[in-house]
Amino acid sequence: MLKFDILANGEVVDSKSINELPVKIGKLSTSTLCIEGENVARIHAMIDHTGGRYNLVDLGSASGTFLNGKKVTKHALKTGDKIKLGDVELRLTIVEKKKRVVAKGTPKFKKGAAAGGEKGGFNPFAKRVVRVSKKKKDHFERRFFLQGIVQVSLWQNLP
Repeated sequence: MLKFDILANGEVVDSKSINELPVKIGKLSTSTLCIEGENVARIHAMIDHTGGRYNLVDLGSASGTFLNGKKVTKHALKTGDKIKLGDVELRLTIVEKKKRVVAKGTPKFKKGAAAGGEKGGFNPFAKRVVRVSKKKKDHFERRFFLQGIVQVSLWQNLP
């Protein structure tokens, strides 16, 4: 996610966060980051994400795009960079997604046979199949049936 602080005289006037890429910056209402200002083109610049980094690209604007006081056509971005488009200045903050950290000692499950693959093995998520003799099965069914009757009768006697 990219966060843009819109600056006026070095002070933050507005702040906008954007999740979608590429970020098109300009005066047009269809721009991802719509900014008003003199000498800002309808589609002034763009920020894309290639090669694991964010890049600022000037789209041929008449007044140019400045990054930290230097005119650029394409340049890599980092947190804290100041982008100037016409008379509007932006400060960029790159907010990366937090990576999930796995605690030490967390069990890791092996792939393949050990995970219950084709050749068997332990799979903690597999359904367990238990074979029970007919005599035990009848005993369990009677027991649970009787427990159900006792519970129902208790519920019916409640005030």
